[in-house]
Amino acid sequence: MAYNKVPLPVFQGGSGSASFTAYAPICGGTGTTSAWQSASTGFSTSGYVLTSTGSSSLPTFQASGGWDLLSTQTASSSASLSFNSLIVSSFVSYILFFQAIPATAGDTLNLTISNDNGVTYVTTGYQSGISSTPYDSATISNINTTSTTYLSAATSTTNGCFGVAYLSIPTNGAGFVCTGNTCFYANASSKISTANINAENTSTTMNAFKVSMSSGNISSGTFSLYGVSK
Repeated sequence: MAYNKVPLPVFQGGSGSASFTAYAPICGGTGTTSAWQSASTGFSTSGYVLTSTGSSSLPTFQASGGWDLLSTQTASSSASLSFNSLIVSSFVSYILFFQAIPATAGDTLNLTISNDNGVTYVTTGYQSGISSTPYDSATISNINTTSTTYLSAATSTTNGCFGVAYLSIPTNGAGFVCTGNTCFYANASSKISTANINAENTSTTMNAFKVSMSSGNISSGTFSLYGVSK
């Protein structure tokens, strides 16, 4: 509040300020000369939310926790799909959704990590297994490998596979851990089956990854990667 462009002092009922940041919220301030203050830190960044910083300072605009869509890729006779330059410290984990991924009969859908942002890919040091069950049986089948991460068991050409994989980087920054679930048509029985995804590779740091079939191309289907904020 001002009179003739001169801030009206607090003791006279003014704010002590001649102007405030346009569009920023006004908060109760501190001291005798700034009873009102603009909460403007981080204000100009689209998508940020107003966040309390405690009872002794102004709130600030910060990134909200939650999921951020980082990349969506659609396969079209693709040898592989790469997710590079997306693994950053502002995310604590990542979620990969995949849907309608058909396969040449007997192929598996694989995820392979990189430690040089996709220049080369790591093919050793994995402990990866898929435990699957047909819809009409309690019998559990397992396949495992040390050269990649299985996202599905042997899949038929009928409808392919759908699923979600959760990727986390250990607190020491080495390697990654993967868990998740997938639904697919088993190649051997042509029955709808569900499977648990379990994998880790703690021998190297992950900063990128690719998805591919065990042989041939990914003919179609969609992959969406989300980052989970702190």
